[in-house]
Amino acid sequence: MISDLHMYTNLTSSINNDINDIAQSSINNVDEQDDEDELMTPQELISRLERAWLNEKYSPVLLSHETELIMATFELLDDIEKRLKSNDTNKLTFRWLMHQTEYNRLYYILCSYIRIRCQKLEDYSSAYVHEQEKLSTEEYVYAQTYLNNVKAHLRKSV
Repeated sequence: MISDLHMYTNLTSSINNDINDIAQSSINNVDEQDDEDELMTPQELISRLERAWLNEKYSPVLLSHETELIMATFELLDDIEKRLKSNDTNKLTFRWLMHQTEYNRLYYILCSYIRIRCQKLEDYSSAYVHEQEKLSTEEYVYAQTYLNNVKAHLRKSV
C-alpha cells in the first residue's frame, strides 16, 4: 500500500514536471512574441486563470478582461494538445491519461470563464456597451450585436 502511494506520488510529480515543460515552452513562445509581458511559470499561469475564473464567477459585475492570460492559456492548450497527439501510441498509459485529464480541466476552466462573461454581457448588455475598457474588442462587438438584435426583436414583437 505504501509502495503504491510512493509510486503514485512519483508519477504525479513527473506528470507535473512534463506539464510544466510543455507550458513553459508555450509561455516562452508567447513571451518571445511580446517582450513587454512578464514571464510566468505554468503554475502561475494556471493559478492566475483559476483566480480570474473564480473572481468572475462570484462577482456580481463584469470584471476587466484578462486578454494576455486568455491568449497564453490558449497557447498552452495548443501545445499540450500537440504533445498529446504526438504520443498516440501511448494512449493507454496512466501518464497519457493524466495529461489528457489536465488538458480537459484547463479547457473547462477557460470555456467556463468565457461563458460566464458572455452571460453577464447578455444580461446587462445595455450597461456594458458603455464600459469598453472592461471588454475585449470581441466582447464589445458581441455586446453591441446582441443589444441591437434584442432591440430589433422588441420593435417587431411589441
